[in-house]
Amino acid sequence: MSGWIKLHRKLLDWEWYSKPVVKSVFIHCLLRANHSDGKWQGKDIVRGTFISSIDKLSSELGHSRQEIRTAIKHLKSTNELTTASGTQHTVFTVINYDSYQGATGELTNEQPTANQRATTNKNDNNENNEKNTNSTPAKKPAGKKFSDDDMKLVEWMIPLIKNVSPKFKQPNVDSWANTIRLMRESDKLDHKYIAQVFKWANQDGFWKTNIMSPAKLREKFAALDAKRLSGNGISVTTSNHNVGNIDHSNSGGFAKGN
Repeated sequence: MSGWIKLHRKLLDWEWYSKPVVKSVFIHCLLRANHSDGKWQGKDIVRGTFISSIDKLSSELGHSRQEIRTAIKHLKSTNELTTASGTQHTVFTVINYDSYQGATGELTNEQPTANQRATTNKNDNNENNEKNTNSTPAKKPAGKKFSDDDMKLVEWMIPLIKNVSPKFKQPNVDSWANTIRLMRESDKLDHKYIAQVFKWANQDGFWKTNIMSPAKLREKFAALDAKRLSGNGISVTTSNHNVGNIDHSNSGGFAKGN
């Protein structure tokens, strides 16, 4: 394995930084996670995930199996990592991998505040600029304004994501709504279609921890829709989540858009 990862100084403020084994395991997961989608023995191994086992991690890191188990338990408790165990291996998923290894190198509001880490090792001045950026809501692009229905769809999505990840931090909703706008205008998808595919992913045992933002939904939309239509995973129909005119008390609502 070759290449490099991005690591930000804010890792120094992370709640597990003083715990050597937990820190070691998490950084090792960042190093091991796939930077692009792939397949392994017929299974989808998406960006931010990797195949391993407790025994293998123990051998690679020099920690006991119990230390590895305890570290993983801590990382799962603070919403850093998820695992899906099979008969001979485990799929490890770094939650919000794109927040750590994204293309822009900026912090995102999708991370828990205490755990926010950007993805580029910048100097102190740039770090201060990042803080200022994160405290200011994103502006709508000039001449490219998202609609009220784009925002309503975002407001409907957020509680569903929080049902999967209770510690999920409130995102930059303007940025999310703008991504929905792009899905409508550039990808030619309407709100109902977007909601159908998101709802399916949000209930699927594998995808629900990987599709936690409109950007990720847009990136994986074609693959998700193909799996949904092929009957793999959980089957979700229009009738059982009312995507055409959603008005759930615990998740807001949106009217059918364009």
